[in-house]
Amino acid sequence: MRKTALVFCTFIFIISGCSSVFAFTNQVLTLNDCLEYGLKNNPALKAAEFSVDSAIQNKKSVRADFLPSISSSYSINSITSANSKGPAEKDYLDQDIRNFSVRLSQVLYAGSKICNTFAKARAQEHMYVADKELAKLELIYNIETTFFQLMKAKQDVSADIDTVKRLKESVKSADAFFQKQLVPYVDILQAKVDLANAEQQLSMTKNSVNRIRLALFSLMDIPSNETCFTGGLDYYSPSYKTTYEACQEKALKNRP
Repeated sequence: MRKTALVFCTFIFIISGCSSVFAFTNQVLTLNDCLEYGLKNNPALKAAEFSVDSAIQNKKSVRADFLPSISSSYSINSITSANSKGPAEKDYLDQDIRNFSVRLSQVLYAGSKICNTFAKARAQEHMYVADKELAKLELIYNIETTFFQLMKAKQDVSADIDTVKRLKESVKSADAFFQKQLVPYVDILQAKVDLANAEQQLSMTKNSVNRIRLALFSLMDIPSNETCFTGGLDYYSPSYKTTYEACQEKALKNRP
């Protein structure tokens, strides 16, 4: 019975440890999902948020310098006579002296140091908030760019596969014509060279897809897996205006 319980506990531990690894497996992520994971998990954005929180706390600490400071102290002194025999003795000196004090102080003028320090802390807070917004915009831009590069690379793979299939048929056709002595052997060699170049291009395109996928996982800060990505330019179709003037106006308004 004890052995069965131990095996069951071990199984539960393994399942719970692997749950984070398989959390994103076999999912289909759209651009919205990628942006959501990126804004939630990206380390650079988290660091920017921590900097903002630190600046806010620093501003609160500096603001406290405008308020008065209060301090208190308590002391006790015991005086004992070695020759005393009790309260009836005239030399009786045993006594306790207690002292309690409260001190309130306020700086009236420090050469504008306090005001300048507070203004600096407030400016640092605004700077870190702006840095956070910039980091957020850069992350969104990088995720969107990488996502659309991945969509393009996937289409390039499909196009290269079709090209390889077509060139394989061209090699067969050239070989058939050569067997009938209708074309020289150099046509077969050229068809094979074109096929080899197309296969090499297909391999490079597949490698590009894997590289862009890893970059997208890195931006989202989630482990790489067999997740599928889907979507395209229709992500912007509800509200995106495609005129040149509208694009220029949006860029001048939003670019950091």
